Amino acid sequence: MPKEDTKIFTPLLFVLLAAMVAYVAIETGIAFFANVIYVTEYSNTTLGPYAISGFWLSMMVSRFAFALLKMKMRTMILFGFSSSCLLMVFLLFSGNQWVLMAIFILVGFVTGPTWPMIIGIGTSSFRKRSGTVASILSASGGFGGAIIPVLIGWVSGHAGFLGGFWLLIAVSAMGFLVMLFGGDIHKPVSRK
Repeated sequence: MPKEDTKIFTPLLFVLLAAMVAYVAIETGIAFFANVIYVTEYSNTTLGPYAISGFWLSMMVSRFAFALLKMKMRTMILFGFSSSCLLMVFLLFSGNQWVLMAIFILVGFVTGPTWPMIIGIGTSSFRKRSGTVASILSASGGFGGAIIPVLIGWVSGHAGFLGGFWLLIAVSAMGFLVMLFGGDIHKPVSRK
């Protein structure tokens, strides 16, 4: 009986790594902007923390809700990235504090399943090395969370506060494109 291939550094893993970096960058960036935008644009120090809490609470709810759906994991990831990108564009042009709150909460809801689905594709595609792959993907998420504040600060310093938010929109679009066109991702991965 031939030994099963346990190689993990394949095009699929690199696609998943890029998607995870993008996803955690969105998480971190939204938390930053949800607080700062209320203070800088509206001189309101109260609503920012509620927006952040709503973002995380809706993310938790959507992870439970989407776990019950029979959607393919890749489809859920594409939905999360594309919806968050569109919502963040709306957020950029919204002038109402309560509409902003609703959009932050919706971004949390649509992106909620992204993390577990990226991990799910990784662990189901590399069953013999699932723990290793899950650890590598989690570490790459940490990289996304570490690098995006620096990048947002740099871009905001050169292009203004909202320039940093455009960077976050671009990261979301990049996550979508990587998952859409990346490597072996087109090979279906069944949900077990």
